[in-house]
Amino acid sequence: MFAKLGRYLLFITKRERIISTIWIVSMVGVGVLFTMMYPSLFNTKAEMLSMAETMNAPAMKAMFGPVYGMDALTPAIMMAQQCLLWFMLALAVMNIFLVNRHTR
Repeated sequence: MFAKLGRYLLFITKRERIISTIWIVSMVGVGVLFTMMYPSLFNTKAEMLSMAETMNAPAMKAMFGPVYGMDALTPAIMMAQQCLLWFMLALAVMNIFLVNRHTR
């Protein structure tokens, strides 16, 4: 079942080294930009609480899930809450392109 798996993985690694590097670098870059941006978005505790209340709306809960850490909100918690969905969507698109390329 796993005969020549190493050769196949080496082939895939050689074939995808440029595109995978671009995807990984761009995702890390977006993550770093979001990390630098979020502390300036919510300057006061009141702004973070108002955003957390917005995130508790039913439509937002359906998209992002319940807000965790309401008692000790920080910009990191807000970023994790809001950006997780968008990072997962970007990774899903990346995987769709990858599967499409390898199954044609």
